Amino acid sequence: DAAAARQERKAAAVIQEEADRLYRQKDFVAALSLYDALLTRYPEADAGHYARYRVGTYYESVGQPAQAAEAFAALSAERPESRWANEARTSLPGALFRAGRQEEAVAAWKQLAEAAASREERGCGYYNAGVLALSRGRTHYPEAIGCLQAAVKQGANTVYASCARDL
Repeated sequence: DAAAARQERKAAAVIQEEADRLYRQKDFVAALSLYDALLTRYPEADAGHYARYRVGTYYESVGQPAQAAEAFAALSAERPESRWANEARTSLPGALFRAGRQEEAVAAWKQLAEAAASREERGCGYYNAGVLALSRGRTHYPEAIGCLQAAVKQGANTVYASCARDL
């Protein structure tokens, strides 16, 4: 019933607030324990999705980008409609890059660009994919140029288009 659902959301919010407080205080073990409780107790709810995302950000913060990428990819795949899955998709390319998985990072930036709702987001995705492809060396220049041209075209009149033209 509606009252029980409100109580559940309120209980999840209390746990989430406490986990976030502990996380800010860098008590990661305690925070992760509470995020795990949210995942276990509310796997289908927004609080569970948020907890999965925070686990990924934790791994990023302690220099474990491969684990962060796994957490972000899992959330994106399991709950693609979640607002936290959107955050995870945005965080995924950087985690992949830092994990040494550059080809996957370029692909993730391109996917973000292709799915983007605004010119700014499309330009950002293609620009970042292009810069990353450039950093991979000469053999990736054609891909980089294609991405940078897409940043100019798709992100017209944005800072990303301007920066892509400068490259």
